[in-house]
Amino acid sequence: MTLVGLENFKSMKHDLSDQETIRRQRPIADQATEAEVMEPNLKLSESRKDLMPRHEFRKAKKLESRREHRQAVAKEREKRKKHKREQEKDNQAEYLEQKNSWLAKEAMFDNIKTAKRKAHEFELQAAQNMKTSIVRAVSSMPVKQHAPRYQAPQKGSNPKVPKISKMPVFIASTSSNPQAD
Repeated sequence: MTLVGLENFKSMKHDLSDQETIRRQRPIADQATEAEVMEPNLKLSESRKDLMPRHEFRKAKKLESRREHRQAVAKEREKRKKHKREQEKDNQAEYLEQKNSWLAKEAMFDNIKTAKRKAHEFELQAAQNMKTSIVRAVSSMPVKQHAPRYQAPQKGSNPKVPKISKMPVFIASTSSNPQAD
């Protein structure tokens, strides 16, 4: 019983299906038929274990377990990526919804602010108009000229001079003695 070349065994890719791996590792004289390889439920059946040497069976089993592990890891990775993409879409949708509500509120507050500013300007203009109308009305009213009322004469004929508690004494610049003058 000769094996398919050792080079073929080393250069084989490890991601081949189990049936192809087993078929390539079997002796040439004992090759399986295509119908036997195509059976989906037949992985490493008892009849094939008898045909393969132990180290080849263990190698095939190890490769199968590695492949299953790689596939499980890849499925988990894809599942996480898909979940992350969905989460990002949800976050993006939520952000856009919040942004639209913020913009709507901002526009509403801008309208309120503009209305308040216009109302304040209108009130200032109304107050200014009121003042001018009052001044115009008062200035257009006729004023009666009254005769001066009687005032009692004052006791002193001197006009009132404010009392300064400490009157400063000025000294002339030419004389050094203030009483000499």
